[in-house]
Amino acid sequence: MPELDLDLWLTPEDIGEEAVVYFNDKGEKGVIAKPEGTDDIPVFNISVKMPDATNKIWTMNKTSQRAVAKAYGTNTDLWINRPVTVFVTEQMVRGTLKKVIYAKTPEVPPAATTETVA
Repeated sequence: MPELDLDLWLTPEDIGEEAVVYFNDKGEKGVIAKPEGTDDIPVFNISVKMPDATNKIWTMNKTSQRAVAKAYGTNTDLWINRPVTVFVTEQMVRGTLKKVIYAKTPEVPPAATTETVA
C-alpha cells in the first residue's frame, strides 16, 4: 500500500514569519479536481530548498507567481537555484482566517554596465 509523505508540502509553519528558499526545479502545472459541474482549480507546484536543506513542494498562489516572475521572468527554467524570500500572513480564505505563504519580489542586481569612466 502506498504511503503518503505529507511532510513534502510547504506549510506556513515551515516558514515561520519569513525565510529564504531556493527553487530546485522548474515546477509543474496541475489541477485540483472539483465535483462535476464546477471548474477544476489550476495550481502550480514547485520544489524549494529550505534553510535547513530539506526540500518541500510549494503550491504557489498567483500573487507569488507574479512577484517572482517580475524579477526572474515567466520561464521557470530560469528560476532554478535562485532565491526567493517567502513570508506568512493571515487572510480570509473562503470565509475562514488562514495563514498564507507569499513571495516577495526578488531583488535582481542591475546588469553590469560596459561604460568606462574617464
